[in-house]
Amino acid sequence: MYLEQYVNKPDRENICWDFDLNSEFRGQRKIGFGFVVDVLDGAPKLALYHMKVNYSTSTTLDSQPPRDMLVRAVREQGGHLEEENLYPINQELKDWVRQRILS
Repeated sequence: MYLEQYVNKPDRENICWDFDLNSEFRGQRKIGFGFVVDVLDGAPKLALYHMKVNYSTSTTLDSQPPRDMLVRAVREQGGHLEEENLYPINQELKDWVRQRILS
């Protein structure tokens, strides 16, 4: 999956970097794109998170950071790789996305 399929140039400037997954469906929802760590079958993957009016979807990216970076982000949130879930990205992953995906 290429990011360009989902996010055009103007949208890239409006990426939601600090949305809260825990309160996403409470109150006013943010609409747009963000990035999350999607853990499925014990494998953490960087994913594009598309927030819409009534639902959200995540799509893993073809280009992935080193696994240890993803594991750190999950563990910083108190998560475990045995638990299938979405986790916010940390600053290290934000920097990686800006340098490797958005540049």
